[in-house]
Amino acid sequence: MTTDAILPHNSDAEEAVLGCLLLDGHCRSEERIWPRVAALLKPVAFYSRRHAQMYAAMERLAGRGVGLDEITVAHELDRSGHLDEVGGQGYLSHLVAIIPTPLHAPYYAQIVRECWQRRDLIRRGAQMVQDGVTPPRNRGVRV
Repeated sequence: MTTDAILPHNSDAEEAVLGCLLLDGHCRSEERIWPRVAALLKPVAFYSRRHAQMYAAMERLAGRGVGLDEITVAHELDRSGHLDEVGGQGYLSHLVAIIPTPLHAPYYAQIVRECWQRRDLIRRGAQMVQDGVTPPRNRGVRV
């Protein structure tokens, strides 16, 4: 099954989540948003490949106990060879600049999650249709 429709996504919400997380290192420990966002999202939830790569870098840093900010994330992306691919330091600065407060990160993350869930439903539905129209092979079933 093919479709010309653009799959559900919200680029603004993806950017907002990442921008909020880049500000997370500036928050007091009891106000950190990473745990709340990490409970909702994995890199695969992001529609944009570059956003998924950035989130994966943040996930690696957080896993090592490193605080998230422009410098640590840029270094991790550079170390993994993805900094230029995601838009460089300038794009990280843009993400920080568009965020008035990191407090809304869980809301933005929920938007990204809902879009991801809808894409997954579409993918699974398309696979079911494909399975239904494709003749079984090597299953001992005669059609």
